[in-house]
Amino acid sequence: RSRRQRQMCIRDSIPKEWEEYAFRLKFNGALLEVCITKTEAKFTLVEGDEIAFTVRGKEVELKCGETYIL
Repeated sequence: RSRRQRQMCIRDSIPKEWEEYAFRLKFNGALLEVCITKTEAKFTLVEGDEIAFTVRGKEVELKCGETYIL
């Protein structure tokens, strides 16, 4: 019996009054650091082997220590 893997979708919006915000998110045993500014979105896998998520309709896969910037 196979276990269905959950998928994560991130919306990288920011309120117009804010300059930036950041948070860490634990998902499927991985720790993802997210930093959103008015001009970019940055995603870094801090812990865990790998993580896959969708942002702006694009599938992103990261391994530990890798960063993806939009």
